[in-house]
Amino acid sequence: MRCLKRYVARDTFTLLSLLGVDVAVRKSAGLWCGDDFDDLATYIREHQAGGYPVQHVVEISCRHCHGSAFRVTVDDEEGCALILCEGCRAETPIADSADHVEDAALEECGCPCGGEAFSVGVGYAMNADNEVRWVSLGLRCLADGRLGVYTDWKIDYAPTATVLPVAAHPGPSISSGPPQGRRDRRAGPGRAVRRAADP
Repeated sequence: MRCLKRYVARDTFTLLSLLGVDVAVRKSAGLWCGDDFDDLATYIREHQAGGYPVQHVVEISCRHCHGSAFRVTVDDEEGCALILCEGCRAETPIADSADHVEDAALEECGCPCGGEAFSVGVGYAMNADNEVRWVSLGLRCLADGRLGVYTDWKIDYAPTATVLPVAAHPGPSISSGPPQGRRDRRAGPGRAVRRAADP
């Protein structure tokens, strides 16, 4: 079964456009589209998983070949995501997913256009102690530019330094997982759905 991205219609983009603010993120056939990573980062920030503002959005590139095109698998229930580099086929877990992949029922992500290759951005909402509160996985289809947040999950342990890639402190590396405690995937609002939704 393929996991289709969640499309979140946000009136903010429409309002900014009406006010004359240059917003590259746009609607096409009722779905949000963008041209580059900045558009994806804007979309992830607007999504606000769990209702929390996103302080950091990191563009993911392959640690091995520096490629930026990925196939992506997620388990929204477990809060787990893996990326597979289109260039060198290296597989990498996102954030603390390495600690949850054994229990995950991963599904391949796909765009409604049929595209299965994406650029990837990971958003991090932080708490007052500068610990990661929520992780959001945003994807931009490389075939048609459609944007979506495919999954997000809450982090409820500390410290969370291993969850943040070096790029948010700077430079993408993926965590080795939580040193202690557990995370609560099901808590809070803002959960992604597995099928495309009308905005």
